[in-house]
This record gives sequence, C-alpha cells and structure tokens, in this order.
Amino acid sequence: MLSYYVVDQLPLEIEFSIPASSVLDLDLMESSFDLMKNPLFSMAKRADWMMPTPFVLNDAVIIKEKIKPSAKIVEVKPLNSKIQYAEKKIA
Repeated sequence: MLSYYVVDQLPLEIEFSIPASSVLDLDLMESSFDLMKNPLFSMAKRADWMMPTPFVLNDAVIIKEKIKPSAKIVEVKPLNSKIQYAEKKIA
C-alpha cells in the first residue's frame, strides 16, 4: 500500500517492473475531500450541531480503478554503427 498526498499540485509518477510470468493486480484509489461542494452531487449541508467523524474519509469522493498492463514494444535501430534502443508503449 502506498499513500501520496499532493503537494503544490505535483503529480506522482511511479515506474516499476514485474516478472513476465507474474499477473499484475493493481488497484488505484483516489480520494478528494470536496463531496459537499462537488457539482456532480447535490446534498444538504450538515446542521451546525453536526460534525464529521474524525480519522475516516469524510466528505470524500472516492474513485477506485483497476490498473491494467499495456504492451511494450522494443525497437532496435542501427545508428552510425551503434545500436540504439527505443521503447514505445501501446495503450
């Protein structure tokens, strides 16, 4: 499990590899704490005597997505008697 909190709107980029014989089983969960203000949802505001429960994802929109691997093709191109490797990802 990895948790990342955005700082200065910088994205998190992860690169990793697994053995070809392994099956990738990766879930991404994203949460944003704008449920009460999100235009996609309409909800009544809490009464002034109510408060959210601490230490859980309150007022959060949670998105869960299964990450699927993409094929990777490696091309070998001769260049000035040197071999240059170029990687391409296929989505």
